Amino acid sequence: MWLKRRSGCASERGRRRSSALRQPRKASAPKRRTFKESKPILVFVANAARMLSIGRTAAWELVRKQKIKSVKIGRMRRVPIAAIQDYIDRLMDEDAA
Repeated sequence: MWLKRRSGCASERGRRRSSALRQPRKASAPKRRTFKESKPILVFVANAARMLSIGRTAAWELVRKQKIKSVKIGRMRRVPIAAIQDYIDRLMDEDAA
């Protein structure tokens, strides 16, 4: 016969070994975050707009009017996450007053 016979009955195939037969897991050290996994400090203006749920044009207008602080790196303009949070805090303070 040209078909290969499988060992064990059908109910045993594909089953995991019982927990009594498994070796205990070693406690692993906490994983270190890689650079790509860490949260960004600076974001593009378009990403800041997404975070604030506004359009890109409105976000650029806030940057232009210096209501949101930004930094220039080379030819690119970036917004610090802290500046976005500061802007939100100022809006909350204005709303409370």
